[in-house]
Amino acid sequence: MTTLRQPRDRRFVAASAALLGLSVALGPTAYAGSSPPAPFVIDGMIADTTTTFLDPSGNTQELGPLNSNATKLGVIHSASTPMLATTNPNSQVDLTQVWLDTANDADGDTWLYLAWKRDANKGSGVIQYEFMKSAAPTACDYTKTTAELIATCNPFANRAPGDFVIVWDQSGSSARIILRTWSDPDGGTWTKGQPLSLSSGVDLTNISAFAKYSADLFSGEAAVNLSDTVFPANPSSCTSIGNVVPGTVTGNSDTADYKDIVLADFADSLTISNCGTVKVIKDTDPEGGTGPFDYQLAREGGAAIRFDGTTQATGALAADGSEATILALKPGTNYVLTETDMPAAYELQSISCDAPGASDGSPLTVTAGETTTCTITNTLRPGKLTVTKHVVNDNGGTKVTGDFSFKVGTGSAQSFPGTGTQASVSLTVVAGTYNVTEPGADTGGYTTTYSNCSDVKVPPGGTQECTITNDDQPAHLIVTKVIHNDHGLTKTATDFSYSINGQTAISFEADASNDNTVNAGTYTVTEPQANTGGYLTSYSAGCTGIVLALGETKTCTITNSDTPATPAGTTTMRWVLHDSLAITGLRAGAPDAATATATFRLYSDASCTVQVGDAEIRPVASSAASTVAGVAVTAVGTYSWRVTYSGDAYNTGFTTACGSEVTTIGATYTP
Repeated sequence: MTTLRQPRDRRFVAASAALLGLSVALGPTAYAGSSPPAPFVIDGMIADTTTTFLDPSGNTQELGPLNSNATKLGVIHSASTPMLATTNPNSQVDLTQVWLDTANDADGDTWLYLAWKRDANKGSGVIQYEFMKSAAPTACDYTKTTAELIATCNPFANRAPGDFVIVWDQSGSSARIILRTWSDPDGGTWTKGQPLSLSSGVDLTNISAFAKYSADLFSGEAAVNLSDTVFPANPSSCTSIGNVVPGTVTGNSDTADYKDIVLADFADSLTISNCGTVKVIKDTDPEGGTGPFDYQLAREGGAAIRFDGTTQATGALAADGSEATILALKPGTNYVLTETDMPAAYELQSISCDAPGASDGSPLTVTAGETTTCTITNTLRPGKLTVTKHVVNDNGGTKVTGDFSFKVGTGSAQSFPGTGTQASVSLTVVAGTYNVTEPGADTGGYTTTYSNCSDVKVPPGGTQECTITNDDQPAHLIVTKVIHNDHGLTKTATDFSYSINGQTAISFEADASNDNTVNAGTYTVTEPQANTGGYLTSYSAGCTGIVLALGETKTCTITNSDTPATPAGTTTMRWVLHDSLAITGLRAGAPDAATATATFRLYSDASCTVQVGDAEIRPVASSAASTVAGVAVTAVGTYSWRVTYSGDAYNTGFTTACGSEVTTIGATYTP
């Protein structure tokens, strides 16, 4: 049993179509010499392929055919029980390595290459390769253990009419290649497991097959033209092989005993068929796209793609990475693979096939026994992303759209066009999600705001708009008030005001600091009533010719300091006049006599209507009362006193007559 497989460079698919009514029909071609034309050189130098299968060698127990009457060449398929055991074949019939491959020559004929190596370089025995249209039984899963295969596997159980054996009859070191075929002995009533007839065979040597030993006789190689032998000249269906069992038998007869077989999944690495295969693979950009994506394989001019006359094969691939295999294709040229329908979000990018000479989207050639792999790539339809720039210059700014740029994702910065305040740039982008940003946002005196610029989902074939607005920022002129009340004045900040560029005066706020929002420009701050009200006014250096850029802040400080007062004096002559009252005729003993008062009033006119100074009220004691403070006068003239006595319980009050007591003041009067 094989333990190691080295697959060839080309990629193959498992054979699947039915092999119906196989017969040997040698073509008219006969080749001169001992080697066929390309693709293989049969010169005994092993090997012409890298598709190799190993088998245990030497004096070693290995998995092989059971030694019984049921293991004869002609009946092993009919065995009711599995036909494997551990054996140790003789060296002359002990295979150690086999090679298999196929290729097509310049005429389109399919050639089978086979080679072998054994433990001995002499001794009798027949080396044969049996080819069956059906795959090996499922019980013959060669990944199973030896014990499991012995219990369940008969690799010949699916043998059927039309299957064939290629025999290397190397008796006497000959290099004869014989083709033998299985047929139904009952003429069409055969069912699986019933006996089969094996033809005596046709010698293909140097006609449609060529063979040669290696120089040391341990190995040999051969090539067989399958197109001239096992493939029908005018096929109505594909002839394909699903199972190959290389082995050795004791002789070229139905009763020969199996000695060694090489068990491996040959169909996994090798395609033997007169039909070709096209494998279609779906690729989407970006990855992960879903369909369905419909495809069609046809030929130019409506020619048949299969031997039964079928003119097209259609299907659908569900998603990115999906595959479909189109089998049983008639070899030929001018095959065209197209994508007939796809989701609206996608468009066709390319159809690329690995067939020799095929270019993107061009007709391709289907070759017998080979698989052409085509990848249909779809990309999401591009969308449109429009980036619009708005510039707002309402605070003295002068920038235009061309002064700004933007970035989409991590891409390079792109400038906006134009010399105005609005412009747009439209980009064709792959459908997806994008972030639009502005390099240097919120700088240069402009704030940056975005509208629909983050995680913008641009649908396939759709549009999205991102708007970036740049607004010039006003400047800030801060005017502060400092007050020094060192000389008795008490004014606060709110008692003062200021003017910017001579405009309407603005009162200071209670915190003595006013933040003025202004446009970019040049400004001077003054105090309308500077140096008044007992205060001196001074300005900081930042109060005259202040140049403010967009968004810039500067401060002007106005200081007011109170100054000492500067009083002046004038002299005035003063005379203080006094008066006294003597009461006569009082009746003593009144209970309220102690509270009696005399009120003194001084008048400056003869009718006693213009009073000078304040009245002075004095208590009456011992029938008399006198002024204490008196009345000060500063002008010369004639003055009259009138005195009012309040009276008490025993005495009535009275007022002296106007003019009864007159005083004249002259410039030289001294009281």
